[in-house]
Amino acid sequence: MSPTDGMHRERSGPIAYMATNGVAANLLMWGIIAAGVVSFTGLEREAWPTVPFYHIEVSMAYPGATPEEVEESIVVKIEDQVSGLDDVKAVKSVGAPRIRPDRNGFGYGHGSGAG
Repeated sequence: MSPTDGMHRERSGPIAYMATNGVAANLLMWGIIAAGVVSFTGLEREAWPTVPFYHIEVSMAYPGATPEEVEESIVVKIEDQVSGLDDVKAVKSVGAPRIRPDRNGFGYGHGSGAG
């Protein structure tokens, strides 16, 4: 047995077959391209898709008002109106100087956390 016997061994497998048989490789390529074109034509496309949302955030500024005035005149009214909507799981208000964001969580049965 000579040392060059192992180097001339023929390889087997799908890649070796495609490397030696160009017609089969081209047929496979065109088959994959055709399947892609057929799949692409069946895709559903929308110009304005419907995207569900689970949180909204309302930010408002009331320059010159005290925190109590903002609470009474804005935050309580927004919380009352939003709490009356369907599918609202939670209403959370967070106060900061000069700004008062409200985060409202909506639940649509997907088990998403709200808040």
